Amino acid sequence: MLMNDPFVNASRMKLRFNTKQGPLTVEDLWDLPLLTTQQNKACLDDIAMDLHTKLEKSATSSFVKDEVKKDPALQVAFDCVIYVITVKKDEAKTAAAKRTRAENRQKLMGIIEAKENENLLKKDISELRAMLNEEE
Repeated sequence: MLMNDPFVNASRMKLRFNTKQGPLTVEDLWDLPLLTTQQNKACLDDIAMDLHTKLEKSATSSFVKDEVKKDPALQVAFDCVIYVITVKKDEAKTAAAKRTRAENRQKLMGIIEAKENENLLKKDISELRAMLNEEE
């Protein structure tokens, strides 16, 4: 009996994902990139597209019955890959947003420092000497 969690189902079925690198386990999916340009390297997109094609080919449908049956093992494998893709894409978006915030913060700190230096440049020499004496 299949459960709602595709990872539980995948582990119970001992699913393996056939890739260019050979068979991979469910936990190996987390180590794969979303895309790759290397011919002998596996990526999540290639695995998902392959599983999607196999799912579509394995579907048995009827012109009378409203239900479409698909291979449950293929569906579980596909669901696992799609979940990993979704998580990795979300993590990439979060990391990009964090990088952007850090870059903006650095820019603002640089502008603040420039403004502070600008204010110092406007002071006359006696004010600057007084400030220097206060620092000692």
